[in-house]
Amino acid sequence: MNNRTSIPRRLFIGAASAAFGITASGKLSNAQPDKKLTPPSPLRVGVLGYGPYSHYHFERAILGIGERRQFKTNMHISHVWVDDYRKNYTGKIWSSGRAAKLIARRSPEYILKNSDAQLVKNPEDMIGSVDAVMIIDFDISARLAEPFLIEGIPIYVNRPFAPTMSDGRKIMDMSESTSTAVFTGSLVPWIFDTRKIKAAVDRDKLFAFYADGLNASFCRYVPHGLEFIYSIVGSGVRRVRLTGWNGSNGYAPSTLPPIVIELEYTAPGEAHPLRGTLLLREKFPHDWWFRGYHTGGLLVEGGVPNHDGVSLDTGDDHWRVPFLNIIENVFRTNKSPETRDDILHKLATLLAAHKSAMEEGRWVGLNEIENHRLPTVIIEKWNEKI
Repeated sequence: MNNRTSIPRRLFIGAASAAFGITASGKLSNAQPDKKLTPPSPLRVGVLGYGPYSHYHFERAILGIGERRQFKTNMHISHVWVDDYRKNYTGKIWSSGRAAKLIARRSPEYILKNSDAQLVKNPEDMIGSVDAVMIIDFDISARLAEPFLIEGIPIYVNRPFAPTMSDGRKIMDMSESTSTAVFTGSLVPWIFDTRKIKAAVDRDKLFAFYADGLNASFCRYVPHGLEFIYSIVGSGVRRVRLTGWNGSNGYAPSTLPPIVIELEYTAPGEAHPLRGTLLLREKFPHDWWFRGYHTGGLLVEGGVPNHDGVSLDTGDDHWRVPFLNIIENVFRTNKSPETRDDILHKLATLLAAHKSAMEEGRWVGLNEIENHRLPTVIIEKWNEKI
């Protein structure tokens, strides 16, 4: 079971006040007016796999590409290895205007012009010049992670964690053998709204749930939804069924139809296992919503507000910056808030969901996905099943 706990805002503020010696009047009891706190030096972060389909929101907040405001974290992207997908695609998608703009915004030329980050020819070239690494390209995450974990450099792997269970285990094995932190996942579980929902749910009495959220592509948005569920309900998924999509249209087009993911959990000693449903589609009046049904009639529900129309600064403050602060803490302390079991269980659930889609929506057990592989970014034609 997921052991992460939610900290109510009031208790958090109270604990912080006590820790810093804040009196009832709001003054520091041991304040030294003439002494200023010196923040730690910015972390030098390397990014691996920066390209047209990387999750640029995170990089933007700390790289500053195209931005006109101060950095909001104490990390700075100092080195970038660009995964130039132009060499890998031949599909018609690359003749569209939108794709051309995406390529241009992630091109080596754009990075050199709009930031002070150094480009490297090979990922390993940045070793010795970075304190931590963010891996954006999950296709080859294990290969990219290896030289850095060997050198004791902590890493964050963007969702999904790896394309196969064997690659996922390889990363975690290297993490454990070198005592180097590995963190991965979505920002959704770490938003305060999500933590409030988790605090209200009693997993032992939960017998059913319904959740919904946004969807645009399988490997980018389905992990958001599954991590939202995992952060509230915890582990124990036994089998998964995905309906509404047959695996066509590839990795990243924003034309994925509404899909339904059903999850069944193991429940030793109970007559009926816990089951839940996750609906993902393009638009909702909110971003993420959870409704949990407990024995005894208790109903717990809540959601994450829709960020459409929210300013860039507000969006960063509420969604991205808190998650980046967690990533920064992992890098500075060399400790991850997630265990090996957390990371691999979420990967197995995602693999089972994709395998179900590819096999006409049948129930797929987590014991059936050892040889299954998530769809790769590097494909020749977007209109074929992958």
